[in-house]
Amino acid sequence: MIYTVKLRLKPTKSQKTGIFKMFGLHKTLYNRCLEHKIKQYEETKTSDSRFDQIKKEIPAFKSENPDVSLYSYSSFQQTVRRLHKTYDNFFRKDSSFPRFKKIFKSVDFGAYGDGWKIRNGQVYIKGIGEIDFFTDTQITNPQHLTLKFDGDFFYACITENKTRPVIKSKDASVGIDFGMKHFITLSDGTKIDHPLPYLNKLKKQARIQQQIAKAKENGNAIILKKKRRALRKTHRKTANQRMDFAHKLSKKLASDYNKIAIEDLSIEKLDSFSTINRKLRDLAWCQFTNFLQYKAANAGIVLVKVNPAYTSQECICGKLVPKTLKERVHKCPCGHIEDRDILAAKNILKRGFPSKNFSSRTREPLFSAS
Repeated sequence: MIYTVKLRLKPTKSQKTGIFKMFGLHKTLYNRCLEHKIKQYEETKTSDSRFDQIKKEIPAFKSENPDVSLYSYSSFQQTVRRLHKTYDNFFRKDSSFPRFKKIFKSVDFGAYGDGWKIRNGQVYIKGIGEIDFFTDTQITNPQHLTLKFDGDFFYACITENKTRPVIKSKDASVGIDFGMKHFITLSDGTKIDHPLPYLNKLKKQARIQQQIAKAKENGNAIILKKKRRALRKTHRKTANQRMDFAHKLSKKLASDYNKIAIEDLSIEKLDSFSTINRKLRDLAWCQFTNFLQYKAANAGIVLVKVNPAYTSQECICGKLVPKTLKERVHKCPCGHIEDRDILAAKNILKRGFPSKNFSSRTREPLFSAS
């Protein structure tokens, strides 16, 4: 099972300079390869999906920039691979068209030992040296490294491989529905509230952004730098709180159930609802789903994704009862009345495990329910 450990680094001043220099080289290579892809398409009207072709740009780039040899060659391959994947996904309609980078804030490295290692309680990166980090976390089987910069701090995101456990024998199942009024609703009737004090954070961020705009207008570079740092700090704190919430909730579900059905939700499909765009981004359903997936796999739990279409409209009698987003209660001519979110969660469970007769145990939620 693959895990990711995030370590905050403590680079020296010279190491920071080396990292920024490396990021600059990766940015230049990325933009160069993207320009090559665009020109190729304009000339041939076709998209070359072969990675081997675009990879040939690296030796030419290296000959023009001797400093490339100071760093891990495989990391430049990973940067080209990142562009190649994004470019191909665009033609498969899975992502937007890749943009030219003004700044590079992350670099992926190859397998362990290929330009990076962990030794003496430090992360060694070719061309940078041995960098200290702020934790005594023991990493026993490292696989890959991503070096990141968030505007204030540097991080090493290291994946490691751990043994997958035996599947649990407990008998409990649950369906999970994502909602706007509540973060998730479970098929046993439990409702988990949203993890964020949205209003206060949004007001604070808006206030800082106004101060940034005023500093720009007045040409006050010192205040501008200070306020930008404050804004990054606010965003970072919010992101950390979201992550903590997602980790705790997914861990609770993975410990309580051995079969989980969750809706296969595409945020892009919901972008048409302009009034909920900001909230959808803040809810970080994708992050929660990813955490739940790897925790379920680690605990030996069966997790399936199902099509959520009409789950809040399909009655237990099989009849579809259309309703608007404002209608929170399902009322069917057959006489069945139920909260629409609970009904959706039950239908998700039924779709995920249609041939099983699972128990649906009600458990005390980790977070406040309503």
